Amino acid sequence: MALLGMPDDVLIRILSSASLNDVINARRVSRRIHWIVEKYNLVKPTVTEFSVVCRGCPSSLRSFEKSVVLHRRAFTQIRMKRERVEKHIQATFSTAIWGVAQSVEYIKTNMRMSKITKSLSFEGVTIDEEFFKMLTAPWNDLTEVSELHLQTCAIEINRDQFIRLLAGMRISSLIIEFCTFHQSLISNQVLMSLENLETFHVRPRSSMWLPELTDELIVFWKQLPKVPRMINLYGCCTNITPIQIPTMFLEAIKQSGDPFEWDFGILRDSSIKPSDHLLALLFDPFFCMHTDEDANEKRFHLSNSSKNMHIYFNVPYGDDFRRNEVTITPSLPTNDILRRLEAIEKKFFVD
Repeated sequence: MALLGMPDDVLIRILSSASLNDVINARRVSRRIHWIVEKYNLVKPTVTEFSVVCRGCPSSLRSFEKSVVLHRRAFTQIRMKRERVEKHIQATFSTAIWGVAQSVEYIKTNMRMSKITKSLSFEGVTIDEEFFKMLTAPWNDLTEVSELHLQTCAIEINRDQFIRLLAGMRISSLIIEFCTFHQSLISNQVLMSLENLETFHVRPRSSMWLPELTDELIVFWKQLPKVPRMINLYGCCTNITPIQIPTMFLEAIKQSGDPFEWDFGILRDSSIKPSDHLLALLFDPFFCMHTDEDANEKRFHLSNSSKNMHIYFNVPYGDDFRRNEVTITPSLPTNDILRRLEAIEKKFFVD
């Protein structure tokens, strides 16, 4: 029986097992095979990186009877990388209003034609209901995506939709930079759904209050088979306290000697003996401490250069912190500080 005379289900099985070049050649000579490949998304070329950049800019000035009209245009650039080959394509749309809808359709068309296996990146994209439906559509297989990078995006979906989007991937790296989003998107519920997370980076456009990040998340991270090696909450104020950080640090040391860098942003001081927990972390002999301060808070940097380990966090100037503030001189510590350190070590580290 000729290939074109076979039923659709037989053709689908044959094309699914054929090589990519054979399917491409068959599509060129047969409209029926081309239609089947398009309808069932068969044999997509695999790309390790899929990056989208959307921007709008003025294109020209036109004068109509002493009035100047500014025409805007929007362009979308897509970069696809496979092994040692990179492909760059770009489309320009006449107006910014219609360009948004055309840009989404342009991204959708190119995502249909490729299988993403590692990294997915969006810059300048509005992730709304329509864009979310495209990313979670049955034809859009993102199960092998491990890295998601969002930069200067407007994230307009809610927390449940964000969890559903991340659940369709095996996220090990989540980076959100200079985006606008609701504070509930960065919460315990979202991050505790990512059991393979190794890199987490959030940097909002300005200082941001994230009340749904608490010590419960630190407890969850230290119980994972592998503690995240990169955590960055730069410019964020959370409900995380210094209580659980030392135990998470000890667990990370036990698991492996890989370098790690943690920036917990602004820590909320605990209401129960805050100075003891904070000083237990600050005076850990494993670290060398550096400080920087401004009018509102003090920034600490704990480092171990031999093992390439760094911990950053900010502490606001509250009454408890001012009352227990000490001047640190590691080379010549005073007897009072030494006695206090011994008591803290017995309480927090000996057991």
